[in-house]
Amino acid sequence: MVPDQFGLLQQCGCVHTPLLPLKAQSKKLLSALSLLHIGLVTGDQELRTAIQTLGERFPDTIVWDLTPRDLLEVLAESADEIHQYAAALSAADCGTILEFLSSQEAIESYGADTVEWLEKLKTIPLFPCEDGELTALTAFQCFLPTSALVPPVRLQVKLLKRGAWESLLKKLQVPELTVQSLIEKALLPGYAGLDESGQVTTLLWIRDHLDQALTEAGNSPRLRRAPARRLCPVLPRRETRQGSHGGPRHLPLDGRVPHRSRPLARLFHAPRYVP
Repeated sequence: MVPDQFGLLQQCGCVHTPLLPLKAQSKKLLSALSLLHIGLVTGDQELRTAIQTLGERFPDTIVWDLTPRDLLEVLAESADEIHQYAAALSAADCGTILEFLSSQEAIESYGADTVEWLEKLKTIPLFPCEDGELTALTAFQCFLPTSALVPPVRLQVKLLKRGAWESLLKKLQVPELTVQSLIEKALLPGYAGLDESGQVTTLLWIRDHLDQALTEAGNSPRLRRAPARRLCPVLPRRETRQGSHGGPRHLPLDGRVPHRSRPLARLFHAPRYVP
C-alpha cells in the first residue's frame, strides 16, 4: 500500500496508485494536481526514499514517477471522476498542468499507444480560453486565435489562450482560426441554429470573406472548381427588390430570409452591397 496526500493508503501497481513526485517538480504543479485529486506519494523522507527504491527495483509494477506520460494516463483513466473537481481549478492551475504535459520530451513520448489518452484529455475542462473561461475541447469547436475575426453571431466556438502548452494543443489537433476553418467547422454547422438576424449576418460575412477562404484553401482543386457550392451547398434563398424570380443581387432592405433554398454560389456573385 502507498500513502497519498489525502491520508489514504492506495493499492500498488494500478492506475490509482499515487505518483511519486521528483525533487525538481514545482509546488505549484503538485498543488494543482491535488485540486484534481490526483494521488501523490506523501510521507517523510525515509518513507519516500524506501518507496522510490522499491519502484526502481521493480519498474512499472509497484509505483510510477510523476512524469508527463504517466500523468496523462492517470488523467485519461480518471477523466470522468476529475470533472467533479475541475471547477476548483484556476486558469493558472490549468496552465501549470498543461505546461508540464507540453515539454518537448513529453510530446515526443506520446506515441500511438497514447492516442486514446489524448482523446480523453480533450474531455476535461482544463483549457484556458481568451475570454477567461476554462473549457473541454469536446464542448465547443475550439481554435487557436489568429488575426481572423469571428462574426458577431452566437456560435459554439471558443478561442483558446496561447501559452507554453501550445505544442500540446497542436498535438491534440486544435486548428488555428482561419476563415476557411471558421466557415467549414463553425458557421455552416451552426447556421441552422441562428435566428434570422444571425443568418443574415452570417451570409454577409461569408460572402465578404470568401476570397480569403479560397486563398487559404489554395491547394484544394475541389474547392477552386466550385468554391461557393463546396463551402456552402445550400443556404436560404434571398429575395431581391425585383422579387424572388429576379436573381439575388443584394439582401433586401428589410433583411428577410425566405425559407426556400438554393445553392449559395449565386450569392457570392453579387456586388458587395450592404443595405
